[in-house]
This record gives sequence, structure tokens and C-alpha cells, in this order.
Amino acid sequence: MCSRYEFRAAPADIIKRFGLVAPSRAFLDGITGPEIRPTDPALIIGVDQAPDILPWGLDVSWQKSPVINARAETAAEKPTFKTILNRRVLIPASAYYEWRHDGRNKIKTLIAPRDTMIFSMAGLRSDNCFVILTCSPAAPIAHIHSRMPVILDEASERAWLNPDYSYADLNALLHPFGGEFDTTETAPAPPRQSDLFG
Repeated sequence: MCSRYEFRAAPADIIKRFGLVAPSRAFLDGITGPEIRPTDPALIIGVDQAPDILPWGLDVSWQKSPVINARAETAAEKPTFKTILNRRVLIPASAYYEWRHDGRNKIKTLIAPRDTMIFSMAGLRSDNCFVILTCSPAAPIAHIHSRMPVILDEASERAWLNPDYSYADLNALLHPFGGEFDTTETAPAPPRQSDLFG
């Protein structure tokens, strides 16, 4: 599942890429970063290219940590998401992170669609937070993790934000990204050494 993502972009590039409705520079400053984590405030884009900043993760009663992802295949069946299925948003990103298991090591991997500086992930919002939709992984990155965020191309972005369509109408968009990827692995953490004096 997607539990970290990166968003590196200049405000002017964000406005141009998504055709945002006149956000101020002050609005966009501070929402980019090398690693956006659950509960961090982040940029989302809704109907009519209206930007907003909301925390990532939906508070629920049955666990302490927020729900950050919704499985695209089953979201329509889950009471947690049924009330927000038609409150669709885009989540801009420049890459996302997953952890690949290699024996006992977990190797953090930065994943990005090739040849694009900014892309969007499909999401749902409530009044005060958002979640990212996930799907099965594209073949080139399936060895890294069993899920990936739903990444939309620009034509699909327009459909995803169109209020004339229902969530059911848009099921065909919720599939693994079909393009190529760039991946960068970080070294696994070194094994913990025992305390010689303890």
C-alpha cells in the first residue's frame, strides 16, 4: 500500500499542470516535500480544478491510526467509503515509496512514472481529510509490492473529477498504470549491533 509519497514541484508548475483556479503562492508554499506521510497536510484537487489542503488519512473508530488507502476493487462495498465515493479528488505527486522485502531487510524504493515530473493519484475526500485509492501493481513493479496507487493520465483526470459520472461509471479507470517506471532503492538499514557492555 502507498504509505509515503513525494511531491517536488514549483507553484507555477503546479498551477500550469492542473489548471488550478487562482491559488495564491502562499497557499501552495510548504505543501511540497521529499516525503509526505499520513496525517500530513497535502494538496488535493477537486471539481473545477479547485485546490484544497487536507490531512492524509481518515479517522475511524476501530483503530488508532487513520485509514490512508482504499482498495479500488472494494471501496464501493465498504461503509467507511460509501458516503464519499462521489467526492473524488486528484492527489498530485512526483513519486511514491514502497518497501520491498529482501530476506529480513525492508528496502525502501522510490517509484515514479517515467518522463513526467508531476502525476496524479486518484483519491476520495471527506470534509476534512482524504484517502488514496490503490489497485493491483503494474507488472514492472509487482516484485516490489502487491499494491500501488491508482495513477491517472490527464484524460482520466478529467473524467475522475466530472460530477456527471458516478463511481461505478469510472471503474474502468481504476487499473494499474500502463507506462514505464523509474525506481530507486535506498540501502536497507544496517543490522543493529549488540552492546558489548550490556
